[in-house]
Amino acid sequence: MKSMRLYSKMASLGLCVSLLAVGGCSRSHDDNLMDGFQTEAEYNAEAASLAWPPGRSAPSPWHHLETDVYNEKGVGVTDADRQWLCAWEVHYWLFTIEGVGGV
Repeated sequence: MKSMRLYSKMASLGLCVSLLAVGGCSRSHDDNLMDGFQTEAEYNAEAASLAWPPGRSAPSPWHHLETDVYNEKGVGVTDADRQWLCAWEVHYWLFTIEGVGGV
């Protein structure tokens, strides 16, 4: 009798876990996703707001080339910020550490 109650509890627990897992796969989360063109627009807006090193501009975005890929909001901003940081690191390295350009 004890083992029957244990199996019943385990089955109930398994059912609850299964329902939670299926609930997490609903399409209601799609409102937070953007396609490549939307992500690229976000990238362009962020890149335009940043001060790039002298003689450098934001790299061309590539998000529109991604097909069947959806990004969360903020990915374009993060990509632009990362490109900006790398541009400044290269500028700092070349003009401060290496001394190229006589700064």
